[in-house]
Amino acid sequence: MADKLQQIRRRIRSVESTEKITSAMKLVSNARLRQTTNRLHFVQRNLNSVSDRLAGLLAAADSEELAQDFFRAKPGRTMAIVLSSSKGLCGNFNTVIFQTMDRLAEEASEPPLLLPVGIKVREHLRIEEMPYEDTGILGLDEFTYHDAEDLARRALDGFRKGECARAELLYTKYLNAIYSKPDRLVLLPFDKGALEQAAGKSVPLRTEIHSPEEAEQFREYALVQYLALLIYEKVCETLVCEHSARRTAMNNANDNANDMISKLSLSYNRARQAAITNEIIEIISGSEAQRR
Repeated sequence: MADKLQQIRRRIRSVESTEKITSAMKLVSNARLRQTTNRLHFVQRNLNSVSDRLAGLLAAADSEELAQDFFRAKPGRTMAIVLSSSKGLCGNFNTVIFQTMDRLAEEASEPPLLLPVGIKVREHLRIEEMPYEDTGILGLDEFTYHDAEDLARRALDGFRKGECARAELLYTKYLNAIYSKPDRLVLLPFDKGALEQAAGKSVPLRTEIHSPEEAEQFREYALVQYLALLIYEKVCETLVCEHSARRTAMNNANDNANDMISKLSLSYNRARQAAITNEIIEIISGSEAQRR
């Protein structure tokens, strides 16, 4: 009986240590969730207007080369930029992204060109032995706007050179503080209707261009910045979903630890009471035997 009591005490101490860790991680996730939510709101308030103006500029472009290069769908493989976390303990956040990526690979007639962003998606691709092109970006927390510009240029170059006929971004869409879902955003080719719809929300962008060279440079700049703004916003949104999922997972783990401590404490008290009862019975039995 003493061994059983000691074993239960060990388990209670172990679960209490786990509960302290999950409580601390929940507090950290709450703080990071507030930071990333404020960052997402800032991006949506300030950068979306710029994105809409660039969309209007691209929609109004009368260049035959632009229309032929970026508005026309072509047969071929798909380039997919996949966003995942660099750490675990966030529930099924990464799993649903992996499932979306696997479905993309199954639907495609040719193996997609995968550009992973985050350590977890790299590990998944290595385990599944799926080829990918390293982006050098280890996680969403370290993601900067310059990284978004690099990915935008990579997508544009691949689309121009014929390496891919379609460029997509696989990210997690934020619904509320509890729910999120994986989603796919088509980066290339452009949907002219969607560009015109976005352009209708903002004041047209006016520029002074004096030569064909300046027009070409500005067009290239507008293409890169428009795609970079789209990518950066979705990275911020995915980061909010990651910390929200981690907070929910740590909250559930904390509740489960408290429930387990309650059950173990009840089992310990019952075992202790049984041991005391056995000792009392042994004492009474011994006393009765001496009287006889």
